[in-house]
Amino acid sequence: DGFGFELPSIDWLPDESFYSLCSRLHRLFGHAQPAATARLLFGHSRRGSQPAFPTRLAQFISRTRGAFGTSVERILRSHSIAAFYFPWRTLRSRTLAVQACASGNLRALRAELAAPQTDDKIPLRYCQQCAANDRSSSGVAYWHLCHQFPGVWICIHHNLALTYIEPRYLQGLSVFNQWHLPLDFARLGTIPLRSYAPQLSNRLERQAHIATRVAKLHDDFRIDYVELRQPYMDAIAAKGWKSVEDSYEARRFRQHWI
Repeated sequence: DGFGFELPSIDWLPDESFYSLCSRLHRLFGHAQPAATARLLFGHSRRGSQPAFPTRLAQFISRTRGAFGTSVERILRSHSIAAFYFPWRTLRSRTLAVQACASGNLRALRAELAAPQTDDKIPLRYCQQCAANDRSSSGVAYWHLCHQFPGVWICIHHNLALTYIEPRYLQGLSVFNQWHLPLDFARLGTIPLRSYAPQLSNRLERQAHIATRVAKLHDDFRIDYVELRQPYMDAIAAKGWKSVEDSYEARRFRQHWI
């Protein structure tokens, strides 16, 4: 079982997501139907193509003969947004998440990472300047992992607002298959550029750097909620705020937390 023909001679591009790699492979295979690529890579016509969290990675590694990595956990950490969620989870949850990813249990994977159970809250995003640079240097615009982490709406390299594609738009798009690359949408001309006021842009830039740094924490690092809570409570008390449960105080807290 497997490819039955030679695997295209490509490798990971810098900061590339797993979904992006599969989308590039789909184009190189020349398949008219997206299900054909899914069956080839994952042994299933629909599994594995979710942009946020890859599944059936054990099958992927076997079918690609380890060409893109031999460790389910390493691929999950290095090329998916799971890297952002791992530091917040216990060792047991991390282990179960990796097992779920290997076997194809997407619901269990999301549950163990405490991630959204649908992709409605996880839109694909790209930076137009990155896309232009990628086309110049690599010949293709691809999905950068650093743009996909929760809370990232600004490119940390160019300080530009990211263009985003909502999942509901993907579901209703019939002119392309489910293996998308950024310029699929740029050619349609239906995704408007976003811009933010300077003050909000600065906050979003800091937020993007925080999310990226969380995702790059050492594999064994764990953020302890109990230890994290007290410094925040002390800071809230020092500012004279009564409670972040109050809607007004909560707004003030959100404005100052970054």
